[in-house]
Amino acid sequence: MRTILFHFSHIFAFPASVVLFRFRSYGIGNIPLVGPVIIASNHTSVFDPPLIANGQLRVLYYMAKSELFRNPLFRALIVSYGAFPVRRGEGDIRAMRIALKLLSKGRVVLVFPEGTRSKTGELNEGKEGAGMLVYKAKAKVIPTYIKNSNKILIPGKGFQLPKIEIWYGKPIEFGDLLKRKPSKELYRVISQSIMDEVAKLKYEADRDR
Repeated sequence: MRTILFHFSHIFAFPASVVLFRFRSYGIGNIPLVGPVIIASNHTSVFDPPLIANGQLRVLYYMAKSELFRNPLFRALIVSYGAFPVRRGEGDIRAMRIALKLLSKGRVVLVFPEGTRSKTGELNEGKEGAGMLVYKAKAKVIPTYIKNSNKILIPGKGFQLPKIEIWYGKPIEFGDLLKRKPSKELYRVISQSIMDEVAKLKYEADRDR
């Protein structure tokens, strides 16, 4: 049912986003069509998960802050589109287990290594949560940069229609990092290495487009 809903929505959402936001995605061929994948993106807007899902072909699941699940109607909506709650700042073991279970079944999980939205639109440092997931899952990690989503809702101006671009990078090679003894510091290093790759995509997007 989740797969049917995703593809049904994609049929309408993709053309609509092209018309409204001049939506473009680059590098979707970097995302394996089968097997577990972690899409690791910068985060500047509540619209990031649906836009990132819309820019590629696979059914996507993602962590969303637990506060978004308080409203029953909104909870039902985002759950139907693959969201599951995470309690930020608490080392949410349940959310980690859900993500690992999804990846063990060959699914795609979206994570935001920064841990929260950037208020400035600039990249922040990676937190240890994403690094822990990558270390435990050993799944392919696709660095991702979404451009201009922070301009969709601007305080005092309301809903805007900026040009939205999503850049999916090549799978990250972590070398021997995933063979080291687990620690919080190692998780932070892994997460920051992801953000370094996201920064390269941002540079490319800002330079060439």
